[in-house]
This record gives sequence, C-alpha cells and structure tokens, in this order.
Amino acid sequence: MAVMAIYRREDVSPELYQAYRTQVPVERVPRGALAHFYGREGRGFVVVDVWEDESAMWRFIKDKVVPATERLGVAFEPPQVIPLETIITTAATRAYDVPFETAPARDLTTAHEPQDRLGRDIVGVRSAPAHPGQRVVLPGNLDRPQPGII
Repeated sequence: MAVMAIYRREDVSPELYQAYRTQVPVERVPRGALAHFYGREGRGFVVVDVWEDESAMWRFIKDKVVPATERLGVAFEPPQVIPLETIITTAATRAYDVPFETAPARDLTTAHEPQDRLGRDIVGVRSAPAHPGQRVVLPGNLDRPQPGII
C-alpha cells in the first residue's frame, strides 16, 4: 500500500538542508519513491514523500537518510507515516520529472512518447512546451479532467 511520509523540522536551516542534499542528491529517484515535496516553514522545513510501500521508504531511510544525518551530526527523526487511499496526479507533473535511479537519464530537450510504468505507449495524449527545453504531457481531451490515477 502506498504511504505518505511527512517530515517537519524547525531546527534545520536552509544551509544544513542543502548540506544534507549533497549527501543524498536528487538526481535519481530512489526505488519505490513516487513523489517528493519540500518547502520552508518559518525557520524549518516540511517534506512530504510518497512511496509505493512502507518497506521501500524504510529501506531508503536506513540506506541513505540515516547515514547522511549521522555524517552531518544531526539526529534523525522518523516521519509521520500515513497509508494512502487515493493518489491523483495530473499530466502536468511530468514537467518536474527526475529520472529513476534504475533508469538512464533522459534528455528532456527531445520529444518522446509518454509511456506507462510498464513501458507501453500511452495513447490519446499530446505534448506541449512547459519550460524551455522541457515538455509536458497533457490529456488529449482537455474538455474534461483526466487525472492519472496510480
């Protein structure tokens, strides 16, 4: 079952968080990760991660997060974990894609046909520019909402 992990830390400055990011870079999405959101709140931060299952989340925490926090001299605080009943995304989120750690990096400057998680071509969609050098996939029929449901 998919889970959402919520981290709130008021004692971590932007500089310390960036030092952590050098230890655990985001160039590749970890196995089992579906989404990562980070925002500043006051003097601290909030992170919301969405994982395919809780075991993938804890594996990443054990293998990457805890060692990085120990190297930085910061105590690890476990996240609040909430089982998810619904995940709805829109095709516009593809503009923010980061390659998965098991996949080769993609060249976002070239056109590509969208595919589902099994690598099959998705039909009924069209592409439109989002940012210079990137593409976003939009539903083929924009008259009614067509969110991607995982």
